[in-house]
Amino acid sequence: MNLPTLALPHPGWTLRAWRSGDAEPLARAANNDAILRWMSDTWPEPFTLKDAQWWVDEGHLAMGDNWAICLHDVPQGGCGLSPLAGFQRC
Repeated sequence: MNLPTLALPHPGWTLRAWRSGDAEPLARAANNDAILRWMSDTWPEPFTLKDAQWWVDEGHLAMGDNWAICLHDVPQGGCGLSPLAGFQRC
């Protein structure tokens, strides 16, 4: 399925589907201390190129709906929605 690229209300920023070439910029962004401080305890540190490649190839599909947050089409991070269960379902 071809997903649209969505323009965000700031020049150069978009949401788009993850692509095979996104692993390297994702690994670079994911190891930034300003980003790491907001990640869950299960986030791998360091976030290796292998971790990033898994995310780009399959992880983003296994964890709900996830998109790349890009500046000038280069991933700076990601966002997504995932269904929860139990008391978190609402």
